[in-house]
Amino acid sequence: MTLLSGINNPDNILRYLSRQYPNRLNITISEPVPLGSGWESEIIGFHAAWQEEGISGGLPIALRLYNGQGAIEKATHEYQSLANLHKAGYPVPAVYALHVDPSTLGKPFIIMEMIDGKAMWGLLDQSSPEEASQLLDQLNDLLIKLHSLDWRRFQVDFDPALENNPYWFIDRWLNMGGVALAGSGLEDFKPVLRWLELRRNLLGCQRPAAVHGDFHPNNVLIKADGSAVVIDWTNFQVADPRYDLAWTLLLARVYAGENVRHMILDRYVQSPGTQIDSLDIFEVIACTRRLYDIYNSLSNGADQMGMRPEITRIMQEQLWAVRIVYDLLLSHTGVRIQAVEKLLS
Repeated sequence: MTLLSGINNPDNILRYLSRQYPNRLNITISEPVPLGSGWESEIIGFHAAWQEEGISGGLPIALRLYNGQGAIEKATHEYQSLANLHKAGYPVPAVYALHVDPSTLGKPFIIMEMIDGKAMWGLLDQSSPEEASQLLDQLNDLLIKLHSLDWRRFQVDFDPALENNPYWFIDRWLNMGGVALAGSGLEDFKPVLRWLELRRNLLGCQRPAAVHGDFHPNNVLIKADGSAVVIDWTNFQVADPRYDLAWTLLLARVYAGENVRHMILDRYVQSPGTQIDSLDIFEVIACTRRLYDIYNSLSNGADQMGMRPEITRIMQEQLWAVRIVYDLLLSHTGVRIQAVEKLLS
């Protein structure tokens, strides 16, 4: 039977668990079922049961598999990020194991706590205005709590520039953008980078923060008791918190509309110590990132971006969303990207 790409036999999971936990005897698992799939990974869930020192044990488990180039690095990064966030008291799934050898299940994977919850985005679609307002309050509380964590505990190699140079984030982002464009040959995006370079001195960061990198309601699971857990941490990093906020606002604008975007922003700015000046420029950064990822995936293959192959079909079906992002970029900058216009035409 085929459960998901890369898993052809549940016995492979059993063999792995038996090796990983040699003191647990008579391990059994329920029928693995797909829990969902994002742009970069697939997730299956099952219940494991065992005997250990004469005591019966069991646990609902989620197994997340990583695709494409850089899969090992992404698996390792997300595992370490989840472990550190869990230790810091942030609501994320607990992680149990990291396995980077693709010979076991065909891909690197992590084993983590399976969260019994519903994606916030689906709940928002079904909610009354009052319920939706409460959910968005919860979303903002999670984002603000994340940005309020001590970012130093997430720095593997401490960089003094994060405290001594307010332009560390934009300089790093522009440098990475230039390297990415040089490697992919997407010269049409360079005018946007030049536009951003001219505004570099407006983008000093007052306070580094731990950021999710893809924070939106579909990455927030609401459990039966109303509590929330945030998932999908492959883009976790220390960055300017406005980078995170702008990305959240962009996705809200595209997939939920201007009203939801304004509700998120209005709640965020009410938190003491938040920095939102030059947010329009950070929205340009978010638009550029979104357009680059989609265009590069469609041109060179999703695998090159570390995404699942079928994501290209989804992107092609959602070109209407690309149009919204591109129109926002144009409204902020007036800079045209011929490659994107050709794609949209």
